[in-house]
Parts: sequence; C-alpha cells; structure tokens
Amino acid sequence: MKRRLRFGALILTAAALGLAACGQPISDKHVIDEPAEVTEVAGLDVWKVTLTPRATERLGIETTRVSDREGDLAVPSSSLWLDTKGLFWVYTNPEPNVYLRHVVDVVDDDGSFAVLAAGPSIGTPIVSVGVSELYGTEVGVGK
Repeated sequence: MKRRLRFGALILTAAALGLAACGQPISDKHVIDEPAEVTEVAGLDVWKVTLTPRATERLGIETTRVSDREGDLAVPSSSLWLDTKGLFWVYTNPEPNVYLRHVVDVVDDDGSFAVLAAGPSIGTPIVSVGVSELYGTEVGVGK
C-alpha cells in the first residue's frame, strides 16, 4: 500500500511539474542577423551598403586604392560598374564592411586599368572584386 502511495505521489509530482512548465512564456531568443543593411544616404542619390564580416567574406569582396597614373586617377577595370543610364560607378570602402557607390568619369580603359577624369581621390579604398554582388545587394536582386 505504501508503495502504491509513493508511486501515486511521484506521478502527481511529475504531472504538476509538467503543468508548471506549460505556464512559462515562450521566448524566441534566436535573432536572425541580416547579412546586409542598405540605408539611404541623405542628400545623395546613393545607398550605403553595410555587410556583416561574414557576408563580406562570402561575397569575396576585395579592395584596392585609387592610384595615380601619370597624374591621372586610375582604377582597375574590374572595379567599374556601368548602370542602365550609361553612368560608370565604383564602390568606395570608407570603413570596414561599408560600401558607397561613387560616380566616375572614365576617359580610357585598356581592360586592365581605367583612367578617370573625375572620381574618388588618389588613395581612396575601392572595391576591385565583388562589384556586381554589391550592386545586387544594393538594389535587392533576388528579393
């Protein structure tokens, strides 16, 4: 008889604990980090693309700097983006994992380097690999 009472008490205790757990609020502590944030830049017709370090790595983004070629601005041809309006752009990299499109005036392009009449100043970090991926991120390709 005592054994039956103990077993019954054990069942009641387990049931009470199970019901008590059901009353707890459910919390979703898993937050999804978006790999990219695109924000409007006030006063400009461009958007700032901010990537997580992992997204920058996955997209294979590589940077270089605007160089001086015989007194002219020069950038790798791979850094150029031609939009639907016929404007050439490069993505500057003002801080880690942050990218801004900057319009440039191309006067010559030999397939390796482009000479610019206007663009970011010499020494400005620009994207040399991953330009099309950044553009797709900026305009929302795939959404």
